[in-house]
Amino acid sequence: MALLIIILFSITVLRTPVDIFPEINIPVVSVIWNYTGLAPSEMADRIVANSERGFTVTVNDVEHQESQSLNGIAVIKVFFRPSVNISMAVTQVTAICQTVLRGLPPGTTVVHKVGFISGYLNDSALVLSGPRGPYVLSICTRNSSSGWALLASISHAVWNFEATR
Repeated sequence: MALLIIILFSITVLRTPVDIFPEINIPVVSVIWNYTGLAPSEMADRIVANSERGFTVTVNDVEHQESQSLNGIAVIKVFFRPSVNISMAVTQVTAICQTVLRGLPPGTTVVHKVGFISGYLNDSALVLSGPRGPYVLSICTRNSSSGWALLASISHAVWNFEATR
C-alpha cells in the first residue's frame, strides 16, 4: 500500500502543471488619443464618442468598452470576448482609428498601443527622432527566452535601414 501511494504521488506531481504566473487571457486593446489643450468634455464629445460608436458598429466580439477623458488626452479600452481572433480585432480597431482620424480636428495625434495577450510580447513606438525623421515601429512575437532580444534586434535593424535609405 505504501509503495502504491509513493508511485501515485510521483505520477501526480509530474502531471500537475506548475506556473508562477497563470495565463490570464483577457484580450484588451487600448487606444490613446491626444489633442493638446482640448477640455475633457470636448475630448469625450468630439473624439471618444465617435471612436466608441465606430468600435461598437464595426469591430467583432466586443464585450464592453471603458474610456476616460482628461485635459488633452483620451484613453479607450476595448475589452473582447475570450474567444476573439485578436489579430482580426486589432486590425479592425486600427482601421476604425484611421477612419475616425479623418473626422477629427487638424493636429490630433494618435498613438496606438494595442493590448496584451498572455504568451506574446509586443511593443509599439512612434520614433520621433529617427535618423531621417519620425517613423512608427510595431512588433508582436511569441514570448520566449529570446523574445526581448528579438524585439531589440528588429528595432536596431529598422533604425539602420532608416539611416541608409
